[in-house]
Amino acid sequence: MLAKLSQDVTISSMAERSKEARTFARLWDPMRDLVLSARDWPFAIKAQALALDPEDPLPGWQYRYARPADCLTALAVTNELGLRAGRMLSRWCYPDYRQRFAVPYQQVHGIQSTCFVTDEPGAYLVYVMRVEDTDRYPPHFVDALACKLAEESAPAIIGDRGQAEKPRLMQAYKLALGEAAAHDFNESEDDRRPMSAAQAARD
Repeated sequence: MLAKLSQDVTISSMAERSKEARTFARLWDPMRDLVLSARDWPFAIKAQALALDPEDPLPGWQYRYARPADCLTALAVTNELGLRAGRMLSRWCYPDYRQRFAVPYQQVHGIQSTCFVTDEPGAYLVYVMRVEDTDRYPPHFVDALACKLAEESAPAIIGDRGQAEKPRLMQAYKLALGEAAAHDFNESEDDRRPMSAAQAARD
């Protein structure tokens, strides 16, 4: 992170009292979540059975489900057959795939929580989750996060020059996201067509 700001400083722990450590400690959680939300990272895709919410569903919908606490970006609501048809969660990163196996839903904001309404009983949510374990971060995510942290911390760490550097750092962040997308596309297994829901039901 500091290398992207041309700073020859090493931080051994976010608990340090240095200006750099305090700045990154303040920015870490919101910037991590922002970068996770910036695109559909395959390593952060999760499927979870949804729990019914105590509030009544909106008129026109049959079920109301609570949004999982670690959900950053909802990709699709589906059912068990939809999950079995795809098998690989990374395929849910692609909109055309979601169109094939997702069911209609809507996100709503209730009195106490954010929920999903749908007509699907026993619904599952496929989503980008909050990943706090840094050992799980692939190299392209690390690079994108470092770029975003450098962009946001530049004024605090290198002063007035940091404000002038923000456009360059923002461009580096966008480039890192683009390279991550290209890398994930090249690694995807598009040659194997997922089974249909009818085939999944027969398994």
